[in-house]
Formats: sequence, structure tokens, C-alpha cells
Amino acid sequence: MILAIVGFVVYLIGSIGLLIDEFKEHILWGLFGLFTQIGHLIFAICHFDKCKKSLGLIVLGIVLIIVGVIISASCQTNGISHGADFKNHCVKPQNVGQPLPQSIFGQASADCGCWRCFLRQRFSVSS
Repeated sequence: MILAIVGFVVYLIGSIGLLIDEFKEHILWGLFGLFTQIGHLIFAICHFDKCKKSLGLIVLGIVLIIVGVIISASCQTNGISHGADFKNHCVKPQNVGQPLPQSIFGQASADCGCWRCFLRQRFSVSS
């Protein structure tokens, strides 16, 4: 979810940059872009060379939002809730208070199939 929020911030910065580019070109472009979304699109097509950086930030923000939402949705499958604890974040409601099962490496395993469990199992360092 944090990745989606970061994506939104990047998208917002890109949109403000595009609006600034429009006002630098002409006040009417700026007003057109400020009050209509189609104004941004028309300006971007007509003046692509002047707004490449802003459009790049907008596209990057959209990609980060999509990836963040997909990752967040994949971590909320099968009734598993994720807390802030990275090491033991998977807790199935029916198993609360019970010890976690042991994996083949002798470590507690709460593999739910999400990316956090995958990274924890693949790259964890025994202490």
C-alpha cells in the first residue's frame, strides 16, 4: 500500500509539473489544463518536447500505483492479515496463539504465498 501512496505522490508532482509547463507556454494553455483534463492531453501531444519530464513522472506514478495495488491485493488472500512485523507478519485468524509450523530448515514458517514470505524465506539470515 505504501508503494501506491508513493506512486500517487509521484503522479501528483508530475501533474503539477505539467501544469507549470502549460503556464510557461501561455496563460491560456495553463487555464485550459487547470480546468479541463483534456487540456493536459492536448498540450502533451502538441508540446511533447517541453513536457517530457512531467509526463515521465506521471507515467511512473501510474505504474507505481498499479504495482502497489497488485502487491497489496496479493498479500490479502486466503484470510491472512498482515501486520507491521516483517518477520512474523502472517497470522491466520484460526491459528492465533498457536506456534508456527516448522519448515524444512527448522525455522518457523508462516508461508502464505505473498512477496514478504517469499523474500523472508529466500533471503533470511539465521542469527
